[in-house]
Amino acid sequence: MNQQIKQQWVDALRSGTYAQGQMELRAMEDDRYCVNGVLCDLHSQAHGRKGWIQLGHRRAWFYLENHSFPAKAVRAWADIHEDTLTELERLNDARGREGLSFEELALYIENNL
Repeated sequence: MNQQIKQQWVDALRSGTYAQGQMELRAMEDDRYCVNGVLCDLHSQAHGRKGWIQLGHRRAWFYLENHSFPAKAVRAWADIHEDTLTELERLNDARGREGLSFEELALYIENNL
């Protein structure tokens, strides 16, 4: 993973700027982000705040035409493997139980990526 982006991601997760959500990159109704949605928002910031759109009646924002997983452009920019993002999504969402907090996810990213 790109180490500069990794540090930005960890800092963003710890900043308190983002409310944590599940199952979507960014929920429309309450503007909550999953861990991968925060990475997408960092990509958006690095590219002039472009990419987030609302499509029809969906309850989630789309980022580069995706609503539940980072697009290939985000993965390439961060130099992160799809499997790693899938694992982070699993840790964030933890269906049937509460997932890891953003602080716990930041620690995981620091220690494992």
